[in-house]
Amino acid sequence: MTKSADGLVLTCISPMWHLEPGEAYAMALVELTLNGVDYVSDTTEFEPCGHPLFAGLGHHFCYYAPPRLTDVSAKFLSCRGHDQVVIRGAGLLECGGPIRVAFSNGTTTKYVDASRVDGDRVECRAPPFAPGPCDVAVSLNGQQFTGDWTVGSHLKLAS
Repeated sequence: MTKSADGLVLTCISPMWHLEPGEAYAMALVELTLNGVDYVSDTTEFEPCGHPLFAGLGHHFCYYAPPRLTDVSAKFLSCRGHDQVVIRGAGLLECGGPIRVAFSNGTTTKYVDASRVDGDRVECRAPPFAPGPCDVAVSLNGQQFTGDWTVGSHLKLAS
């Protein structure tokens, strides 16, 4: 854990959480200890997430199963970008954070905002990109992207 110079912000790495089979997400209470024994959850300065998933659980942290991508369409796009891309997969939850899509050719990665269509589809507009194969990944919180860049086939950007 690290503390900001003014002592007002603590930053830590979240521990792993085991989801039960069939469980899409789990809420964990956020507490703080200064001595390893006494834990507190003083949230007077805390701004809870207003997303319905957190209703009544504003002082919690949401763990979710990583999404599994199965398909990207269209398969061929203009390198000028702005074409609609639909990504299908499992576990594409609405968790209150920004949904983002990363496009990468191994050298360059570009990120765009996306929206959830339903439980197995996310859509976005492709960014302008150099011609050639391009891998795609999704993030449900704007930070951690799906670990597997292989989506069955590459998105091909034509000149």
